Amino acid sequence: MSLPDYVQRRAEILAELFLRELNPKFLAQATFQGATWDYMAAFQTKAGRLINITVKVIATEKPIPEEMIFVMSNKQANEILNSNLPILIVVVDVKTNSIACNWVSKATVSHSSRLNGDARIRFPALKVDQGTVGKLIFDIEKM
Repeated sequence: MSLPDYVQRRAEILAELFLRELNPKFLAQATFQGATWDYMAAFQTKAGRLINITVKVIATEKPIPEEMIFVMSNKQANEILNSNLPILIVVVDVKTNSIACNWVSKATVSHSSRLNGDARIRFPALKVDQGTVGKLIFDIEKM
């Protein structure tokens, strides 16, 4: 079941506010049809290098569990898993304004005939707090 457009839009706005807290040099929302990601961001490391990442926003109206499981088409799963840019998955509970995130590289993917050609993505969801923000900045710095 897909969520209404206004729920997804609210999640995108909250995710953008979170991303801005990470202090990117550049942040852009994908506005073209068929984009696999929702945002692209560039961060400058202490050494002066620019690190580009993409961000996939997932909206929910339920509390965010420690492990997120969601289903997407095999095509979309292949696109995010084989991206040449690091992808940060940001999960937003629009009812409580809670945010969790993790890198796609931490996800596992399973395919099953029961999924009708779709893929199940499973990853540990790190609730956003000062420690998580620090870890993300550290991860970006060492990319």
